Amino acid sequence: MTVRYRLAGIQLEHREVQPVAELLTTQLGCTRVVGASPPPAGDPVLANGTATIHVSANSGPGRITALVVAVDRFDAAPADLARRGVTATPRPDGTLSVVDPDGLVTVVRPDDTSSIGTREIGPHLHHVSITTDQLMRSSEFYERAFGLAVAYDYAEPDEPAKLRFLADPQFVNGGHEFLLELMGPPFLLREAAVFHRWGGACFDHYCFTTGEPVELHATCLAAGCRSSEEPVFVEGFDLTLSYLFGPDDVEIELMDPPGADTIALPS
Repeated sequence: MTVRYRLAGIQLEHREVQPVAELLTTQLGCTRVVGASPPPAGDPVLANGTATIHVSANSGPGRITALVVAVDRFDAAPADLARRGVTATPRPDGTLSVVDPDGLVTVVRPDDTSSIGTREIGPHLHHVSITTDQLMRSSEFYERAFGLAVAYDYAEPDEPAKLRFLADPQFVNGGHEFLLELMGPPFLLREAAVFHRWGGACFDHYCFTTGEPVELHATCLAAGCRSSEEPVFVEGFDLTLSYLFGPDDVEIELMDPPGADTIALPS
């Protein structure tokens, strides 16, 4: 029987949990999940559509610590991943840990549909981004490990892809559309700064789509965020986007929803 994996969210660590949870729930369309599974009791799990954001306290710098992947047959996942050439290590909370070639962690957990929120009008968690100097190697790993597929590539003429979106087989525009973004060289100034800050490949930012990115950017600034990049219309993508530093300077992107035909699984 096939084992199915779904891109299910992210894990964050912050010095103080409450300011992050407040920003996510009051400005960015998330709701608290009652009685949710790990992280440790007392740390909030926030739902946004089909994805969740797990927020834990940590004395170090704020950061995105892991991608979260849900699997429908959790008991079969270790053997299935091993067949794919991927090592899954048990974690104390009962989930599994998978490490990519850059050392970045994916937490694999049972697919618990009770933690999935409904798709409401408002900000929607769209993707988490990895910046890596080995984009194709990273893409091959996630495609092989979790059955992801290329849903969008951006490249300059006669150059390899420098931006790629990967989707799981359950991807649906306007429904389950949480994606993994890979960003590779040649880096833009912002990406290069992040790569240098973390000393190599890293979880760069997470992104919400919204029909009003300029207005939401201003609202988040009023709520205590700092602007990283002011809203700008990107002609090649036909959308407006911006970047903010949230609590502990973890970067959040805001952007218009991409066109329905921009991101899609291969037919």
